[in-house]
Order: sequence, then C-alpha cells, then structure tokens
Amino acid sequence: ARGPERSARHQAAGLARQHAAGAAILLYHRVTSLESDVHGLSIPPREFRAHMAHLRDRYRPMPLDELVAAASAGHVPAGAIAVTFDDGYVDNDAGASPILLEFGVPATFFVTTDRIGGDYEFWWDTLERILLAPGASVPFELRIDLPAGSQTFETRTIEQRLAVHSTIYHAIVGCPGAARDRVIDALMSWSGTTALVSPANRRMNAEEIGALAAREGHTIGAHSVRHLMLPRQPLAVQREEIEESRRALETLLARRVSAFAYPFGAYSADTIDAVRAASFEIALTCDDTPVAPHADPLRLPRLEVTPSHAARFSDWLATRLGV
Repeated sequence: ARGPERSARHQAAGLARQHAAGAAILLYHRVTSLESDVHGLSIPPREFRAHMAHLRDRYRPMPLDELVAAASAGHVPAGAIAVTFDDGYVDNDAGASPILLEFGVPATFFVTTDRIGGDYEFWWDTLERILLAPGASVPFELRIDLPAGSQTFETRTIEQRLAVHSTIYHAIVGCPGAARDRVIDALMSWSGTTALVSPANRRMNAEEIGALAAREGHTIGAHSVRHLMLPRQPLAVQREEIEESRRALETLLARRVSAFAYPFGAYSADTIDAVRAASFEIALTCDDTPVAPHADPLRLPRLEVTPSHAARFSDWLATRLGV
C-alpha cells in the first residue's frame, strides 16, 4: 500500500502548492539541543526534521539563487521557499545537513572566515558560557572596562548574571573587533575560564566547510570575516570584511561565491555599495518579510525561525505567507 499512499500524498502536496501564496527565504542558525540558548538560535533536530518534511510536502523548496532570479524577473513562484543558515556552526554539518539531504531541501550556509583553519567560538557564545552556562561558577562581583567606561556589577545570582550578560552584549555588539575582544578577554581572566572552545558551540573549520559544500543542494555564502556589525565600522573596514570573506571562501572552495549575508542583518547604503563592489549578486538581511517580486537582490528579507516558532511552524509560516 506504500506506493498508492505515496502517490496520494504527492498529489495532495501538489494541490497545496498550487494554492500556496507568497514566497520566503527562511533563516536558521543552529540545529541541536542546548542547555543554554539565551539568544534563541537553536532548533532541536526532531523539530527541524518536521519543518523540512512540511516544506517538502506543502511548499516549493528551491535553491536560493533560483528564487532570487525569479523575484528579480518579477515572478516569484507561489510557495517558493529558500532555506539559509547563518554563522556556520558545526551542527550545520552534523545536525542540519543530513536532514536537508533526507528531504531533498536545498540550503545555503553563510559562514565567517576568521581563523577558519582551526577551532573557533563566537564571542557571544564565550560570553554566555562564562555567565550563564549551567553550573558556571564566577566571582560575586565584576569590575570591567566597557566602551562607555568602567562599570561594576553584582554577579552572585543567575538573575544578576542575566542582566550583566545583556548589558555587556549590547555594549560591545557594535564595537570594532579589537575592542570587543578586549572585553571578552577581560571576562575570561576574571572568571578563570580557559580559552578552550566549547565543542558544542564551535564554528565549522575549513575542512568541514569544504565537505558541506560538496554535498548535493548545499551552497556556501559569505558572512564577513569577523562578524562585525558592518554599518558601525569605517567604510574601509566594511570593504575589507566583505571582500576578504569572499576571497577566502573562493580560495577554499575553488568556485565562485556569489551570495552574502549581512552580520546581525545590519546594513547601510554604504554597506550595500561595498557588497556590490565586491561582485556579490545576492545579499540577505534579517528584514522580517516575505520576498516580493522585483525585490532588491542586495537587500533581500528573511523570516527567522526561532524556538518560539518551532513547535507551531506550519501555522506560523502559513500566516506569514498568507496561505
């Protein structure tokens, strides 16, 4: 009975696609289960599998470049969906990729290139590991030099550390890389935390990125060198971050890299000009809307999938696309 059941399912899926409205680029970050996820970046594998099954059965998953080409031509296929990942966490390879392959869903992975030859942990994960990880033990008071000046915080309780985490995160998120790193280094010294990278939180290395790019339906895009908030940096730094990330990935992969995702989704007119000058054809924001016909290919919106959406993914996506 499996043959007729499968045929009926595909017929129903085709009918659903004919009535699907709108199109979207989805943004994911991680596919894993975490004890601490203060930024809401991770979707558990079981829920991600359900998402991909739903996309296969009810929508039109397609490669990012095909969706963008259709939008630029003024015709976005109803129910068209492109899946993207930002940051290049190791679970993109170990957790997301097998599920994407299982359901035949193409995806583009946007990766940073700083220290790509070895293990690397993003600064926000180090900050969370120091202050919020289960079982974390730190001194009860923190005195630290932030960009706006020296501050002292009580850090005895988890509530206090949550507040300190938020304050420090927002104080340095837009800083130049050196200033940001000084704060994280000071926190590590204060807490006695080692410089070791958390295996669960590390970014993919060059070998893993190359292996991911070789799989069917998987494409690599650039996400800057150091994941700086580009509009807050001098124009020369913006250009370097954008151009060098493309060069590093093209050298690694021996192929053209034509898509870029703005770190933190942040951009300005100068940032867009720098992306254009670096010969990128596609650039993605975090502007939270579906994709419209004739959308600017260097300022494309994405719908971010967060843990709050995960359990009600089908209803959430249908509402956003007007199905």
